[in-house]
Amino acid sequence: MHFTMTDNYRRQKTLLYPFFLLCLSLAAVIWAVPALCLAGENDQPENRGNGMSRESLPAVLYSLQISTYTVESDARQAFADLPGDLQPHGFVYKTDSGYYTVRFGRAFSRDELHFIEAKLAGKGYDYIMVRTDPGKLRSGAGEILQTSASALQKQPRAGTATAQNGYATEAETGKVSPASGKPVSSAGGIPPGQNSTRTINSTSLYEDDLSEAQVFSRVGEHLNLSLEEAIRMAIDRNSDIKIASFLSPIAEEEKKSTQTVYDPSLVAGNNFYRTDRPIQSKLEIGAEETELFLEDKWDLRAGVRQPLPTGGTFSLSVLDVDHLDSSSDLVIPNPQYTSRLTLELRQALLKEFGDQTNRSAMEIADINLSISGMEFRRTMANVIREVGTYYWRLVFYAKQVSISRKYLQDAEDIYQQLLYREQSGLADLLDVDRALASVYDRKAIFIKANTEYKLAMDQLKLLLGFTPESDTGTAVIPTEKLSREEVELDAPALQEEALLNRPECIIANGRVSAVEIRKKLAKHMKLPTLDARAMYAFNALGEDFGDTLGDTYFSDNGSWAVGLEFVWPIGGRKAEAEYLKTLYEERQSQAELDKTSREVIFQINSSVTEIKQLLKEIEAVENSREANRRLLSREKSRFEIRQVNIHSLLDAQDDYYFAYRTYIRAISNYNISLLKLQWAKGTILQDFGIAMQ
Repeated sequence: MHFTMTDNYRRQKTLLYPFFLLCLSLAAVIWAVPALCLAGENDQPENRGNGMSRESLPAVLYSLQISTYTVESDARQAFADLPGDLQPHGFVYKTDSGYYTVRFGRAFSRDELHFIEAKLAGKGYDYIMVRTDPGKLRSGAGEILQTSASALQKQPRAGTATAQNGYATEAETGKVSPASGKPVSSAGGIPPGQNSTRTINSTSLYEDDLSEAQVFSRVGEHLNLSLEEAIRMAIDRNSDIKIASFLSPIAEEEKKSTQTVYDPSLVAGNNFYRTDRPIQSKLEIGAEETELFLEDKWDLRAGVRQPLPTGGTFSLSVLDVDHLDSSSDLVIPNPQYTSRLTLELRQALLKEFGDQTNRSAMEIADINLSISGMEFRRTMANVIREVGTYYWRLVFYAKQVSISRKYLQDAEDIYQQLLYREQSGLADLLDVDRALASVYDRKAIFIKANTEYKLAMDQLKLLLGFTPESDTGTAVIPTEKLSREEVELDAPALQEEALLNRPECIIANGRVSAVEIRKKLAKHMKLPTLDARAMYAFNALGEDFGDTLGDTYFSDNGSWAVGLEFVWPIGGRKAEAEYLKTLYEERQSQAELDKTSREVIFQINSSVTEIKQLLKEIEAVENSREANRRLLSREKSRFEIRQVNIHSLLDAQDDYYFAYRTYIRAISNYNISLLKLQWAKGTILQDFGIAMQ
């Protein structure tokens, strides 16, 4: 085999070497760039901890906050009183709202605060995790009283697995501080005084987006209330209950008024008469000088009149005296006094026999007194139901605020991570913008949750009797926890119990009874009037007032009278119309009773159905929440190792928090439905230990 060396061959060899070297260079570059990026990212935390310039600071740092003050000197004094081993990690920080806080640590992630959390827990401090603006960190210049750069270097950094394992737990534990698991007090209010200390109660706090409860706590006090305490406060201070409390006293006085018809009456009268006229007959012999008839008279009467339950009236006139001084010679003696002692009895024999009108009025007054008590009881039950409803809504919205805050923080964490990756060339701007858009969307949700929380609190405070004068920014903090305790649901038994106990049913029955009494009276009033009258009088005559009056009681001179009086309106149209009116009223009241009974039964059935469906819904959404939690944990893990894009992680977060909010809403509705069932069966007062007197 022969090879012939030609010029052609040499030219091809000359071109191959440069091409081969170029390929090797490109391969080296492609291999080196990712390695350098990964190395730079792995080295980044250590570089951050060793020396941070103002320009290299991240957008946000994490710290632990233990107290808040309105005056800077108080915050500095609190910092000076800290144990010596805590001071190197702490600093005084001024928030955007102008409050001075004592904080610890400046970490790039929550996990880096475990070291300080252990120290605070060991000293017995309650704390919350907050976000610190790195732009405000100026050593020894007001916002920071003292800090230690070495503190960050000494803090151990937790691995990614720790964050993944506790990812969804923070939002579900409500009153547990991040990572440490140390309970945070639910009632850390500001005692009265301008410079008092306050612990904000929250799993974490974004400085620029405080919830309304925290805003209240800055200007007033916390008022921790259980449901029973809230109900008792409403009983003492609610305006509707106060107004309804006057119903029974009014009805009681009305009843007393109807009973006064049988009170005896004192009757008295005194009249004076004078006659001065020409003589009209020979029987009148006038004054000789003027030929006029002159006469002076006066009378004095006093006695007692007593209405009788039989429908009659008894009268006794103990003082009935007439005086006469006349110019006539026919008057003997002149002047003279006449005196009478009169006994008179009048008795109805048909209409009003047995005093039907007054007896009916007293019976209806008794019924109205019972109805007024039921009206007050109904008002109490309605107010308690409303207080309980808004109490559980406030619990729900407080949980919503906590969930929405965690929802927002998760988006901010992703945004911060993408910013770091984008600076290292490991993320594109599209993902960064998508994360930022999610932050703003969730911030709007957080603000809405705060608004709903405030509105629910304002409504509850209104029911609790707070007034603009008495409300100094007090934050009502519910201490009850949502529960899903199941109850026995026997619809027929509950219906029977409700028909016996509901004030509405008792009131409707009372109104039917009152109309029946009026109908009976109207039928009686169709009778004609037939009254009997009997009278006897002892008479005396004399010239002296005292002697004449004394002779009356020992006189043998008497007069008497008996008689009947009959009255019958021709046609009796008025009485007939009144009777027909009561017939229609009776039918109306009976229809109202039937309607009330049907409504009560419907409310029982509705409550039973609602409770059963909510139990099924709770079970379903609980399974959904757990499934979405596992999915979110896996998506988070994949995102950390860059096996999934940001869109999948945000979608997983949306699904999880939606399921979690739905779960909390279902349990809240379940507690409200249990309260509604207590109200529907008419035992809500007894269930809360409220006795009606």
